[in-house]
Amino acid sequence: MKLHLSKTLYNLSIEVADHLLEKVQSVLKKKTSFSLVLSGGSTPIELYTILASDQYKEKIDWNKMHIFFGDERFVPLHDKRNNAHMAFSTFLNQVSIPASQVHIIHTEHTTPEHSAKEYEQTIRSFFSLSPNMPIGFDLVLLGLGSNAHTLSLFPGQDAIIYESLKWCLSTWVEEQHEYRITLTPPLINLSAQIYFMVSGMEKAKAMEEILKGKYQPGMYPAQIINPTKGELHWFADEDAASLL
Repeated sequence: MKLHLSKTLYNLSIEVADHLLEKVQSVLKKKTSFSLVLSGGSTPIELYTILASDQYKEKIDWNKMHIFFGDERFVPLHDKRNNAHMAFSTFLNQVSIPASQVHIIHTEHTTPEHSAKEYEQTIRSFFSLSPNMPIGFDLVLLGLGSNAHTLSLFPGQDAIIYESLKWCLSTWVEEQHEYRITLTPPLINLSAQIYFMVSGMEKAKAMEEILKGKYQPGMYPAQIINPTKGELHWFADEDAASLL
């Protein structure tokens, strides 16, 4: 694990954008596509805006990019709470990526359970196109909640936190009174690169427990994210890292 510290969220976002750009360009010298998993929440909005700027978007071959989502609220795409809606409005609508290469989690005219099964099949089909390449995303962006959740892995949800076979599941999040669809640790941990982005004093205690405390994923779900062969990076601003 490597920890990157920045003064502000903007500085953090620039650093992540630079790392991401370097990784994309490096991987595309060896492969014909690059798979990127986007995070929801407010923290990555600055990053997405930066990636959509001329300085960055023109340095990426978007025809070779495939976009996935780490989790999704079970609300319509036009709902502002929808992670894909946020990604389109801040980022994806401003770059020239083919629509067929943005793999959203479908949440309309379906059920949470079926949505999860469908998205797992979408991912498995994508990886089956390159049978000689190892399964695993090239880069996953993750956020962190003040309760140490990441993706839609919330404290106390042991059935999902410790899932070992399925790649995508639906879950009811009681504290937010909503269903969510989430990728699971066995899939995320196959990734080549995982970037946590953490900002704000309200995340400081969670970061301290995750990185310095006892290993208790049932209480601190983000601890379960540990790539089997890839690299794990934590990008944090001064406030979020203040207790480390």
